[in-house]
Amino acid sequence: MALSMGESCLECLVMTWLNPVVLVSAALVSIGLPAPVLAVTGPTMSANQFNQMLMVDTHLGYTDGTYGLIKDATGRYVRADAYVKAAADYVGIHIFRDGLTDGTAGSSPLSYYQTVAKSGISFVLVASGNTEAALSKSLSQIDTLNSTPGAVGSVLAIEGANEINNAPVCWGPPPCIGGLAGGVARQLTLQKLVRASTRTPKVPRVVYFTGWDAVPGSPGPDPASGYADYNNQHPYPNFGQPPYFWLSRDVALKNSTNKTARAMFTEVGYASGPLYGSKCNGGKGGVCWNNNGTWGTKPQVSEEVQAKFTLLIPFDAALLRVDRIAFYELLTGYKDKGVSDSGFGMFRYSANGTLLPKPVATALRNLTTVTADAGKVTTVTPLRYEVTGLPTHGYCPNVSVSKCTFNPTLAMQKSNGQYLIAVWAEQGIWNPDTHVATQGVTYAATVTLPQQYSKLEVIDPYVSATPIATYTYAASLKVSVVDRPILIRVTP
Repeated sequence: MALSMGESCLECLVMTWLNPVVLVSAALVSIGLPAPVLAVTGPTMSANQFNQMLMVDTHLGYTDGTYGLIKDATGRYVRADAYVKAAADYVGIHIFRDGLTDGTAGSSPLSYYQTVAKSGISFVLVASGNTEAALSKSLSQIDTLNSTPGAVGSVLAIEGANEINNAPVCWGPPPCIGGLAGGVARQLTLQKLVRASTRTPKVPRVVYFTGWDAVPGSPGPDPASGYADYNNQHPYPNFGQPPYFWLSRDVALKNSTNKTARAMFTEVGYASGPLYGSKCNGGKGGVCWNNNGTWGTKPQVSEEVQAKFTLLIPFDAALLRVDRIAFYELLTGYKDKGVSDSGFGMFRYSANGTLLPKPVATALRNLTTVTADAGKVTTVTPLRYEVTGLPTHGYCPNVSVSKCTFNPTLAMQKSNGQYLIAVWAEQGIWNPDTHVATQGVTYAATVTLPQQYSKLEVIDPYVSATPIATYTYAASLKVSVVDRPILIRVTP
């Protein structure tokens, strides 16, 4: 862990309060009148493409914490079924970003990962080793996992070194190469080995290493110049602030000027617990709970703010053309041990070890339930719609608004002909000095479509996967937006 066309006079607007946060109105367009010509307000992607963006960080190699292995009477490892897979099923995310262990030094054996993979989990895996021989051994183990019967092709990508600022690379035989140069040299070798592999199936993609931004000499080379298929970063938002600014390519991916190049964020998230440990990067790290870099007994954010801001992350990432993001983390690595990842996990634990979903787990479950699509959209057809009334920039901490200007709306197409329109606003709702949530501004957004649709449903995934309002034969509605995404499901 490191750190719009307005309302038409032909419309009749009926205002109804639905709950303390969301305000909705339906507008009926008179039959026989020409439909307005609308511009596309935001990009459209398939719902499955959105879903495939979502990963979670796990620590399957741990055997001394909440990921610790349990054997049944036959000696079979069952923690995957008992905890990890159940947690993944609950949140609806089945791509794990992790490292791979082989039983060395008490870590989980490779067979454990194979069990998890056969249960329907895919992986992005960090390759280990600081010599070419050690790196080759790690890649061979990854290939073994990727060719497991019942889980063939389960490894989606291989990642370079994890956070060289926190786990310094010393690449090659003595005298080894350290710092940014070591990370780059290791990455170049990783790319070469993966490309030269003749194993079937072949792991298709290589992801850049992280921590390059926090060592002398940064940012270093553009990963696209022969080092990786995907750029990478761990853009943890500072001080309980909303995510867009921290995820923006100008901030997170300074090693590339290409704003549409492939990229992943293999760790990003918020902690709802206290962050113990040493000071982080002299107060400049991404997960310090206060403004002077010290750690303590107060949460980085509340559980409610963690859920709201986590919901914003994939929508921001989609606008920024980031291919995958991994929420840190599915389960907190060590419960109640006062270590630095305390509070990032999506679940609490009861006295008997039962998983208790935090608001962030329930919010993600609601989101993935709504965006789930059993079919496939072969050709995305952009939805024509307009949204007015939303701010055109995110939360900008001590920088020009131009650094975080964006259009907070996204459409997703489903294979059954439905669309989902997401609208959101980003604003600070957490005071890092008093450690309490604050009330955000309410924005009255108008969503206008070029024609009547048989049904428009408003969904607040922070609250539920069930619509909070349904309107028939509507072409426009108003919705109040505060501090998390609101979805409008459009049925032809």
